Amino acid sequence: MSQTIREGRPDAAPRGVAPAPHTPLRGLSRRGFLRVACGLGLAALATPVTGALARPSASQSTLDALADAQAQLDAAQAELDRLGDEYEQLAAQLSETMGKIEDVNGQIADTEAEIEKKERELEEKKELLAARVNANYKAGDTNFLEVLMASSSFEELTSNIYYMNKVTQADVALIDEVTTAKRALDNTKAQLEAQKAQLEDLKASQASDLEAMQAKQVETQNMLASLSSEVQGLMAQRDAEIMASAKAEQEERERAEAARAASASQAASASAALAGSGGSASGKGAAIVAACGRVPSPGAGYCAMWVSQVYQAAGCGYPGGNAVDQYYSFCTSSNRSAIQPGMLVAVPSHPHTAAGRIYGHVGIYVGGGMVMDNIGYIRTINLDSWISYYQSGGVTARWGFA
Repeated sequence: MSQTIREGRPDAAPRGVAPAPHTPLRGLSRRGFLRVACGLGLAALATPVTGALARPSASQSTLDALADAQAQLDAAQAELDRLGDEYEQLAAQLSETMGKIEDVNGQIADTEAEIEKKERELEEKKELLAARVNANYKAGDTNFLEVLMASSSFEELTSNIYYMNKVTQADVALIDEVTTAKRALDNTKAQLEAQKAQLEDLKASQASDLEAMQAKQVETQNMLASLSSEVQGLMAQRDAEIMASAKAEQEERERAEAARAASASQAASASAALAGSGGSASGKGAAIVAACGRVPSPGAGYCAMWVSQVYQAAGCGYPGGNAVDQYYSFCTSSNRSAIQPGMLVAVPSHPHTAAGRIYGHVGIYVGGGMVMDNIGYIRTINLDSWISYYQSGGVTARWGFA
């Protein structure tokens, strides 16, 4: 089966399980022991802390929501600016219209004054003409006879009659002139009144547009205030999530540091156990045990990958597969007396994780009754505790060299 399949991350071993007594290791030379001890101790201390931690950050959903709200806020501000520009233009146009109305009102007032003046002149001329007609009527039609008798010659008579007609025509012409002037003023006033009516309609329309623009401004300002509050809230949420992320990463860093220190301590204990046992470890086993301290965790759920990388680092090939593959391919013994440092220790299934039920779990026996495995970090655990925990599903733990 493919190595890329993830095994489940096992839980920590149950507390309260007594460590197994050290098993004597036959035939381990002092030189071989020193290689194993140095490999375990120094490499464990050099093991990196589970990889670089990501920069503290808020959740993507919060960042997306904040970006969307900020975009809406910017759009609302731009709309408010646009409405402000339009409002200024409408206000200027309305002011111009009101100025025109004021000017037309002045022209109408001047025209009405001229009309009143012409009406007075017309009345005066009419009264004067009426008085003359009335006087002539009362005196009888003697004017012509008087002119005839007073004329000393025909030429004088003709001249007197001509001038008498001219006086009458002048009165009539003057009345016609005043009447024509008044009629022209009436027409001018009518035109001004029509112009004023148009301007009043324009003023009403512009005032209505201005009122609608004011309503839009208020609506946009309210939206802007709401969006501003939303953005501020999302900013606070983002900052809180970043702080929580930083705190979680600090806790993870501290946990990993503690695990590294524990792993180094346990590796040193295993080395001491090997030293005190006087037993033997093959050259292959010693190389594998030493590599256990050099190879870091490839990540949670990759127990079989870590085992394969350890074997590869020790120059013993790359077993590959997942834990259940390695169990059935290499782990053929459950005899405690046959277990040796460097052997795989595996179960084909365990009940503690969903992936573990399918793919099992695998580690490496490092001697001294201890097993090292990958559970997201490299730990060292008592063999009896390891077997008790992973055999709880009814399967048998087995071991063997790959």
